[in-house]
Amino acid sequence: MNQNVAKTAPFLVFTDLDGSLMEHESYSMEAAKPALAELTRRGVTPVFASSKTAAEILAVQRASGITAPFICENGAAVYDSLGRILTAFGSPRTSWLDAVHQLRERLSLRFTGFSDWSAEQIAELTGLSEGDAGKAQRREFTEPMLWQDTEANFQLFQREIQKLSLAT
Repeated sequence: MNQNVAKTAPFLVFTDLDGSLMEHESYSMEAAKPALAELTRRGVTPVFASSKTAAEILAVQRASGITAPFICENGAAVYDSLGRILTAFGSPRTSWLDAVHQLRERLSLRFTGFSDWSAEQIAELTGLSEGDAGKAQRREFTEPMLWQDTEANFQLFQREIQKLSLAT
């Protein structure tokens, strides 16, 4: 690529965070700092696209000095640089989570998710600090789950959530 192009034309770089800009084990961005500095020098905006929540991404942006729109919760929503929703592609978690819990009870399924756990439990299961686990708990569109049941029951669960229009 002609390096002069990046100095004159507006560019965006879309990147994941976990395992890309952030080391998977430590969640450190140290190794990515030179690349982020070079993007800044060239006037290129990095747009984070992650499974993380808006609260988590805003904290990462503050820590790295980046102010930009971002995509959170696996593409569920796009936020502006101030943390306001621009576009949501999924339904708010508050509109469907009770139905999933009722389904779990009705079918006696064995799974738990972020809404069932304390920040301390999330930290233990994910390797996040307790503070970061608290930000991860502030989910608006998705519910990470730990499936503890059979494959057959997982297939049943998938069919049932499709019937409720909760999956495509």
